Amino acid sequence: MKGIIFTLFIFIFASGPIISAQTVPDSLYDKRLYYTGKVWGFLKYFHSEVAKGNKNWDKQLFIALEKLKNDESNDDFNNTLLALIDSAGTMEKSNAILPDVPDSLKFNLDFSWFKSSILLDTTRSRLDTIRSWFRPQANYYVGEAFQGGNPTFDNDAQFYQWGLVEYPDEEHRLLTLFRYWNIINYFYPYKNIIDQNWDSTLVEFIPKIINTVNAKSFHLSFLELTTRINDSHAFTNSHEISSAIRGYYFLPFTLKFVENETVITGVFNNSIDIKVGDIIKSINNISIYKIRDSLRKYRAGSNISAIERDVNTDILIGNYEIINLTIENGEGQKKITVYRNITSASYYSLIANKGPAWKIIQANNKQFGYVNMGKLTVAQIDSMFINLWNTDAIIFDIRNYPNGTMWYMVDYFFDKPINIADFTVPNIQYPGTLFWNNEYVGSNNSTPNYEKPIFILFDESTQSQAEYTIMAFEQDTKAIKIGSQTAGADGNVSEIYLPGGIYTYFTGLGTFYPDFTPTQRVGIIPDIEVLPTIQGIRDGRDEVLETALNYNITDVKSKSKSEMPEEYTLSQNYPNPFNPTTTIKYSIPKHSYVTLKIYDILGKEITTLVKEEKPSGNYQLEFSAKGGSAADLPSGVYFYRIRAGSFNQVRKMMLIK
Repeated sequence: MKGIIFTLFIFIFASGPIISAQTVPDSLYDKRLYYTGKVWGFLKYFHSEVAKGNKNWDKQLFIALEKLKNDESNDDFNNTLLALIDSAGTMEKSNAILPDVPDSLKFNLDFSWFKSSILLDTTRSRLDTIRSWFRPQANYYVGEAFQGGNPTFDNDAQFYQWGLVEYPDEEHRLLTLFRYWNIINYFYPYKNIIDQNWDSTLVEFIPKIINTVNAKSFHLSFLELTTRINDSHAFTNSHEISSAIRGYYFLPFTLKFVENETVITGVFNNSIDIKVGDIIKSINNISIYKIRDSLRKYRAGSNISAIERDVNTDILIGNYEIINLTIENGEGQKKITVYRNITSASYYSLIANKGPAWKIIQANNKQFGYVNMGKLTVAQIDSMFINLWNTDAIIFDIRNYPNGTMWYMVDYFFDKPINIADFTVPNIQYPGTLFWNNEYVGSNNSTPNYEKPIFILFDESTQSQAEYTIMAFEQDTKAIKIGSQTAGADGNVSEIYLPGGIYTYFTGLGTFYPDFTPTQRVGIIPDIEVLPTIQGIRDGRDEVLETALNYNITDVKSKSKSEMPEEYTLSQNYPNPFNPTTTIKYSIPKHSYVTLKIYDILGKEITTLVKEEKPSGNYQLEFSAKGGSAADLPSGVYFYRIRAGSFNQVRKMMLIK
């Protein structure tokens, strides 16, 4: 279908009108572009005639941009906007009642910008009429992957031409920005937790996109734009990005960011003087820290763990060339020369999951089943459980990407469906709003349940379906989660097609635990946090796996978190939201070692408030300008976690200043 669209519009793209130089200062021109992009996007999703797909709405933007260059006065500018509104046709009016959507599900619906002083009364009135006459409607430009699923934009692909026009003219570059910005503005379920206000991002990137000078600068600017949605799913590619910017060749090793160092974790070429555990200090005489800083600017991620993971890839990949490295190990520093000469296909083949999908490990007089979830297939599930049924525990390693096995495996843990997650779904008929869907997996089945402990291993490589898999497995009352912060991007992805041959993704469904605890950006929080160490890597140890093998499995109690004995209690903090103080009440049996920690929405530990043998307490937190028991923090969502023996609970709180 996209190929047909490309054929129809390639002539327009190649020979579209050339915009003359604007007649006003850049700052005013940029401001007018800001409101033009917002008006164009609003009409695209709210005007009844545009929504039908009967208008070439991209072409109407080009006409408006051409006029905008010659608008000298604010009256001229508003006339341009009115002409854009007129081009949409006559808005349908309905007597139907607009659905009532709670505020918590319409944070993407903001029309306060109608009141801007740059918009004259006539323009405001026309926009407000469209807003008030709007009723939920099908929209040609937006579909859904499945009923109640994430939004799709297959019909919104005009001028997407892979590798043909990599540096579009100014009007098509602005189309790229406006199309992307408006899709995120109305359909991104996590817009409310991105770091930078989305309107401010549009203000920032209008001049950046306009002032690009070639294909490389344009595609780099767009890569930088995608980082602003703080989403590990925001993978972006184009011919320019894959060839000129990132390249097709890898260095002959793998990397991990450990203890603030870039550490080699695997070597493919035994002829080079590099060992596992060596630390890269510079590349071509440029400090590795400086390199990492420069690469982070273009890597989209929900949290810093995911960003550092992808920066490792950017360090490895590039053009076919000789690379000079400064390496540090236990013997000091040395300089070596290596070739970046492994093709992408060969590299990914080398790092693919190796070995069997499962095996039995003997440790501490126990038998542990070990399952590589990146290797296990649906067809192998029954055989795997038969083979591991008599083990003392099973370890599920999800430091990889599973093969859709969770939906079939849950029947071995639960005898009825479980509520795995609740989703916020962008409403494609009412842009800017969302609705809740709850998701159940499993079936009422007679499959025997594996009743022994299970361990779930994960780290920053655990993303999306891998995180979703953990959300199911951890509901087993004997599950122990071991590892470190996951990538924090859970939910089906949506794809956007853009001029310059750019395609990009974003997380299209908001994914929450059944108690509405978020997973996006936070990731999955382990019961036992274990981070690899440089010394452990040098010694060839898997410290995360070791923690599971050394765990005293007799301590694993088969109790639901909601069925803890009465002596274990954790009250909600009150007040919540709070400013500047709140109180957390808990009661723990004597002789239990209690920890109470505060985390931000990214899963980063803010402070440890309690770490002692303490049977009970009313612990008051103070967040104030003068500090207090924790650092002064901005308004936002935080989490507190209390642990004592087998008792482990996480609760959400909000600080509003």
